[in-house]
Amino acid sequence: MLLKDNKILIDSAIPLLTNLSHTLLNKSSGLSLYDKNGINLFVANSALDGMGLGNDLSEESVGTTSHSLCINLEKPVYVLSPENYHPDLRKPKVTFSVPIYDQTDRIIAALTIPYFGDLTYTEIEKSHFLWMLNFLFMLEKNIEQSIVSLTYKPQIRVENVSFDTAMSLVDESVIAVDSTGNISYINNNGEALLGTPKGNVMGKPYSVILGVIPEIERLLKKKIKNNHVIAQYTFVSNDQKYLIKMKSASMPQDEHSVLLCISNVTANSKAPIRDAAGITHPVDIILGNSEEMLKAKQITKKVANTMKSILLIGESGTGKELFAHAIHQASRPEGPFVAVNCAALPKGILESELFGYEGGAFTGADKNGRVGKIQMAHGGTLFLDEIGDMPLELQAVFLRVLEDKQVMRIGGTESSKVDFRIVAATNQNLQEMIDNKSFREDLYYRIATFEILIPPLRQRKSDILRLAQQFIEDECSMQTVIPQMDDAVKQKLLKYEWPGNVRQLKNTIDYAVSMLIGEKITLDDLPEKIIRSKNLPQKAISVKTMAELEREAIEDALLSANNSVKEAADILQMSRTTLYRRIKEYGISCMDLD
Repeated sequence: MLLKDNKILIDSAIPLLTNLSHTLLNKSSGLSLYDKNGINLFVANSALDGMGLGNDLSEESVGTTSHSLCINLEKPVYVLSPENYHPDLRKPKVTFSVPIYDQTDRIIAALTIPYFGDLTYTEIEKSHFLWMLNFLFMLEKNIEQSIVSLTYKPQIRVENVSFDTAMSLVDESVIAVDSTGNISYINNNGEALLGTPKGNVMGKPYSVILGVIPEIERLLKKKIKNNHVIAQYTFVSNDQKYLIKMKSASMPQDEHSVLLCISNVTANSKAPIRDAAGITHPVDIILGNSEEMLKAKQITKKVANTMKSILLIGESGTGKELFAHAIHQASRPEGPFVAVNCAALPKGILESELFGYEGGAFTGADKNGRVGKIQMAHGGTLFLDEIGDMPLELQAVFLRVLEDKQVMRIGGTESSKVDFRIVAATNQNLQEMIDNKSFREDLYYRIATFEILIPPLRQRKSDILRLAQQFIEDECSMQTVIPQMDDAVKQKLLKYEWPGNVRQLKNTIDYAVSMLIGEKITLDDLPEKIIRSKNLPQKAISVKTMAELEREAIEDALLSANNSVKEAADILQMSRTTLYRRIKEYGISCMDLD
């Protein structure tokens, strides 16, 4: 009888709820559907015990609930935990419900999202609530649309409501990026934003349209499934400024996608766009509040918008590419970010990678030729990592490109104009290389209008624990409880020298989380190399005792005073009696005693 009375509602809602409930919801939230009598028809991702399908959760049975109030008041409502009468319904900190109407505008059900996370009232949580409400209203409208379709066109059976249909109801521009970094979905608003038909961009790398965005790369690499708004970002296109909210999502075609919601945020606004963490400049995303790191960030903020060349200097693993991304996003966010590691490629391959080549230019070349990284960076930023490893003969050719702003492919006869900003990085002493004739001085001055020193981790000890905790949270984003480090682990991390810098610290934390048993990281979870470290500085320091220092001071004073105890005592500001006693005690030879 229950299924018969709610057949149209069930046929309209369940396929949609089943397909989409896992797209934007996680363990901190759920999704339920109740008919007008408070009977539970659907539950997904819910942590409620005993609140399953078919249960009577009407106001007469369990007291006040958000769905019963929603149906009785005929409007969307939210209820805080203490206001729910039933003990199980107090588990969510807050519950949102919206009414569902049939084709005659009668309320026939309520759609509910419970939220189980802590109510911290942070900006990121506010953004999360907005996402949930937007999702809730979207589902409600789609269910009502489907009810009308089933009611007046019974010959059409709705087996599955597509993601495209659901996203067409969202006011924002929505773009999905699959696990390979390619655009896998665009709604109608997104198509209008890009100003090109979907077919022109579907399947292409998102970076071709938006440039490389570190937050998207991080989400794609980590494959984080988290319903919270992970990050916010701004970019400029046609003099319009846009805000991107991004999060991981399971799409119908790819469970490890990143969903982007893009909105215009006033083209001529001069106020800085702040994200949930209070970020006003892309470099602020980089973790680190030590004095050394803050200095590097401050310099970056001052020079990022100058469009001059920048040389990042730092050891391997310090985060030079993160700074390069931040510089790009501050100066040319609408253009591509193209990175080349000069140390990772042999000379011949590096040359073709940088300059490109014409078809048949050399044995094994693609018959259609290939565009080089320099041309790919047109309108954006070219990041040359480990530029000190660029072969000397290539340095001369690249210098000419920087001077003429033109590039010719290998085997080509015509040059193409290029406009890119150069950001280079090195872990070597380029000045010494210049002295050794292994790096061109004229190229050095071309790439190093500004130099930014990225400090090694051992010089920013105050950042170590914060970085470690962030890595733990990133690695454990799917877990209900985020593990903590015990005091012994913290001390070990602080005393270790970290020759591999932040990259090594991250690898250490990833290893520890993988080895973890329980809810606390202990020394046993750390890599063997870290556990066995002696917690001593890399270079041993020779320490002298106070007696040795005093003996040397007395000998030096006697030498200066030509063995006169009186004059030596004056030099040492010591009484002659004490000095005589020390000379005898240390066995110092002194003619004045004879």
